[in-house]
Amino acid sequence: MKKFILIFLIAICNNVKADTTGVYQMIVSHEIKCPKIVYAQLMYESGYLNCNDCSWSSSNNAFGFHNGKRYLRYKSLDHCIENYKEWQEWRGFDGCSEYAYYDFLNDVWGAPNMTQYIEKLKQIYKLIFE
Repeated sequence: MKKFILIFLIAICNNVKADTTGVYQMIVSHEIKCPKIVYAQLMYESGYLNCNDCSWSSSNNAFGFHNGKRYLRYKSLDHCIENYKEWQEWRGFDGCSEYAYYDFLNDVWGAPNMTQYIEKLKQIYKLIFE
């Protein structure tokens, strides 16, 4: 089963590389710290920009940001990425080593199982950028 999932992720990520270059450039243009990890996070959170019935499809919320009661709505993906930059600044992340950012996310992101979440991000990062 793990082998099937890995092959599936590779196939998806190969398509993502070709189709979402503009998304990665948008992240870079906002001077977001650790843009490659954030891109992997965006791909994971949004189902590679293909999820249905999720915060991405209904409100341009590619990261699943919420206010405790409901998912936030954005007028565009660019606006959502802008908010991510503000979130990084508000949380006080000022460095950018790969390991430091994973630790940072582990401390402040709040996904139900952060160990699994971080491992998924690392897998996506490797598939796309290595």
